[in-house]
Order: sequence, then structure tokens, then C-alpha cells
Amino acid sequence: MEVENSVAEKSVVVPLEEPDKKRRKLLVSEKGSADSTASFAKFDGSHFRKLIKGDNPLGAVRQLLAVVKNTSNDLIFDFLNSGGSALDVVLVLDKLETNTFFHNYQPVFTALTLIINRVRDEIPRLQPSTEEACRRLLHNNTSVLHSMLASSSSQVNKKTVLEMLTAMVMLSVQLAREVLSLSLREVTMNELAKQPVNSEPDSVRAHFMRYVLSYFYHDNIHLVKQLLESRRILLQMPHTVLAGLGQMTRQVPLSKSFLTNNESETSSREYNP
Repeated sequence: MEVENSVAEKSVVVPLEEPDKKRRKLLVSEKGSADSTASFAKFDGSHFRKLIKGDNPLGAVRQLLAVVKNTSNDLIFDFLNSGGSALDVVLVLDKLETNTFFHNYQPVFTALTLIINRVRDEIPRLQPSTEEACRRLLHNNTSVLHSMLASSSSQVNKKTVLEMLTAMVMLSVQLAREVLSLSLREVTMNELAKQPVNSEPDSVRAHFMRYVLSYFYHDNIHLVKQLLESRRILLQMPHTVLAGLGQMTRQVPLSKSFLTNNESETSSREYNP
């Protein structure tokens, strides 16, 4: 598949799509995965750091998400406060086998999204290193991102990638520019914008709209100008949304409230390994 991207990336073979649900569970089962709430008690930030650097880093990421989903443990903050970083999670991608299923990228992208949002809101000292980790992911996995957003990909794939890209855009203006320069194919943008219209806030189309609106989060006129020049995105937006974009730029607190509220809803969505 052709990828429109000027940044040199590592040579990768685009992963295969997921198998059927029953077979997928067998293929992606991980040794040592948490099987009860009681087993989560000892799973703190330091323990996760050890596991993610061990022989089964993907299994460790799955465990992290299971703890976040099933307990009130603030494992993300604990992990970052104990010396962990976004790069630790991004490096898990380097250890995935060639031709791995997209399903195995999902937990890594989801964990990174949680980390980005936490760093942006509460741990600004980690923002520079988090931005660098995001750049590494963007540059080395562009073809994977394109494939996971393609029409043949699952809705879960699309939503997972869009959530992560939205978090990256909201992290900093410079990173937002780099995400915008990914050169997502026009046909992909068209398909994302024209997903079935419904009232579900967790639909692919709603995720795409939040992704576009996230460029207004920083109230940066130069970033907005770059977005406006990216006609391949704006041409796919409904007229009602386009009409409100100018008003949105003058109501930044409102746009931030909208994005952060939706961020809490999507980050709490169930993750099913």
C-alpha cells in the first residue's frame, strides 16, 4: 500500500488484519495476564516498569490497561512518578513480531493516549520527553497508522488511532503540526468523515470530528491557518461544523471543555484485549 509521507521510516511490513474473534483470543493471549482483581493489588508503577522491560512487554501493557479498567489504582501517575515514560511504552512497538496483527498495536496506542493526557494535564515536566516519544511513533509507524485508519480496518482500530492522534495534537502546537503533516490520504479522510451519522459519542465519525476540533485547543492562529490550508480535511467536514469553527476559535475555553470532557469518556471506555 502506498503511503503519502515525506518522513523516512523504518522498513516495516504492514501487519495483517485481525482474525476472527475466537481465533484472535488464542493468538494474542499473554502469559501472566491478570485473571482476578486481587492480582492487581501488587501491580504498582515500579512493578509495571520492570514488566515492560522484560520478555513480555505487550503482556505488561495489557495488564496495565486491565488494572486501569478494573481498579481505582492510579497506575498511570504511579508509573510516571516512579521514573516511567511514554518512550517505555512506545518501545514496545519495536518488539512486536513482523506481520503482527493490528490488535496488538491497540493496547500500546491506548496506553500512550492515557499517558499523554496525564502529562498534559498534571506533569508538565515530562512534556518534552513525551513529545519525543510521540515523534518516534509517528515517524516509525506511519504505514501502520494509515492502515489502521483505512476503510478495511475495524472500527476499534480507527477509534484507537484517532484518540491517540487527538491526544498528541492537544499536547503541544509543534506536535500538532507534525501530526497534521502526516499526509493522511484524502480517501481515508473522506471515509472517516462520512461514517454513518448517529447519536453515539463513541462512533468513528465522532472521533474524527474531535480530532479535527483538537487543532483549535491551543488557540494558535498559525496552527489554525495550517489546518485551514489542509483542504483534504476541511472539505470532509459537515457544513454545520465548518460554520461553527470560526466561532470556536473565539471561545477557546468552550472548545477545551468539549474536548477534555469527551477525552474522559473515551479514556474510560472498556478495553477488551
